Amino acid sequence: MKTVILAEKPSQAKEYAQAMHKQTMKKGYLEIEDPLFPDGAAVTYGFGHLVGLSLPNEYPEFEGPWSIEKLPYFPEPMKYRVDPEKRTQFQIVKHLLQEASTIIIATDSDREGELIAWLILNQAIPDPKKKTIQRLWINSLEKEVIRKGFATLKDAKETYPKYLEAQTRQKSDWLVGMNLSPLYTLYLQKLGMRGTYPIGRVQTPTLMMVYQRNKEMETFKVTPYFELELQVKKDDQTFSARLKESQKFSHETELAQFLKEKGVNLGEQMVEVKRIEKSKKRKNKVHNSSP
Repeated sequence: MKTVILAEKPSQAKEYAQAMHKQTMKKGYLEIEDPLFPDGAAVTYGFGHLVGLSLPNEYPEFEGPWSIEKLPYFPEPMKYRVDPEKRTQFQIVKHLLQEASTIIIATDSDREGELIAWLILNQAIPDPKKKTIQRLWINSLEKEVIRKGFATLKDAKETYPKYLEAQTRQKSDWLVGMNLSPLYTLYLQKLGMRGTYPIGRVQTPTLMMVYQRNKEMETFKVTPYFELELQVKKDDQTFSARLKESQKFSHETELAQFLKEKGVNLGEQMVEVKRIEKSKKRKNKVHNSSP
């Protein structure tokens, strides 16, 4: 059977197909013809995650409304399910993968891409490792890069550890969210608060950072300070300079003490430039267009 290329999303699959000599759109995949694949190939795709972890109420022991007595949720083993809204595409992908002799994982070249691909493979094929599985590892969708990538594929075993890393993160996210969300919600409801309070491994600390930043802005007090600036005039040219670290002084006496230590006076005086450093910088031009 021919090769099946598994992309992460339709737009990515389209870029791969367009880099080949000939492509034909089918329902849920593209047929391609190209010397890179003498026996032909198909490019299929997910819509991001087609497969994810099951929800707690999908385990018999955790069915029903939230309850403190049911916590913590630590299902063993943790189960996976096909996203109900993406089942049609999953069935297309599943059929193609089962019929293929060679599978090329061509999702994004990162941990999340590995996770998306292997969850689909494990859900669609009883034993994926009985297939020849290769990995496309590129970071550009330019035609030349795509063709070079397909001509120099990796063995999927080389990047498989990235899937294990991503899966560990995914499971930890699930355990944090599915245990702490009901715990906090139930206790807060006992205190008379309404609603549901989702807790997330990333979401909650980020929300706290936003809250702290807002509190800082609300309680911010304007405080006057002093800075030392040098105004230089030389051959009809003028420029200004400040201390390298943009040092600020809380009080005028603090500034006066600094000047004394450095042997500098306020007012007009002679200065010596001991060193000049030059560097090139590029500045993008902004083009305004009117409708």
